[in-house]
Amino acid sequence: RELEIRAFGCTSQAQAQRIGRWNLVTNLTETETVSFKVSAEGFFVLPGEIIEIGDPSKTGGVAAGFIGENSDKSTIFLDRQVTLTSGTAYQLFLLIDGKMRNCPVSTTAGNRTQLTVNPAFDKNPDIGGMWVLKQDDGAEEVRRYRVVGVQENDDGTVSVLAVSHNSNKYDSIDSDVVIQQQVASLSSVDPIPRVNVESIEIEAT
Repeated sequence: RELEIRAFGCTSQAQAQRIGRWNLVTNLTETETVSFKVSAEGFFVLPGEIIEIGDPSKTGGVAAGFIGENSDKSTIFLDRQVTLTSGTAYQLFLLIDGKMRNCPVSTTAGNRTQLTVNPAFDKNPDIGGMWVLKQDDGAEEVRRYRVVGVQENDDGTVSVLAVSHNSNKYDSIDSDVVIQQQVASLSSVDPIPRVNVESIEIEAT
């Protein structure tokens, strides 16, 4: 399937190859499309941004939700139940002053709607903000997606459309560029006469 690309400002063979490889690798590896609804926080998501989605059905050891009321620096109330496995370490990420921060979880194994961290956070979390629970044992990372569309709904929610993002594609795009040496043609160059003392000889090459 042919794809026509207009590379504005492209002035080198290497840049042209990278643009072509970017489109090729992107079409081959970023094939998954997702759509979901979020609350008012979705108004801050713009097309082109890279986001993380914690889907328990695709990424094990990850859970997320909203921070409940009465949460403080060390005790966090969750809006849903999570299951902690015995012998597994966890990190809890919280939205504090608009930024995500994390601390290790000290709560014992079991089904929990309340988590304790040790050491405690330096500030209280943003009530109603996001929390993310991740296994701290090298488990699969949360999948990344690139936002392609955002639409406001009548019920006050926001619908987000995104495609999977392959963050490893740039090594292949930049490292596999092959520069071909340009060979000038001599077909239109006239033969240069060789000058001797007594005569002029012209040799064809």
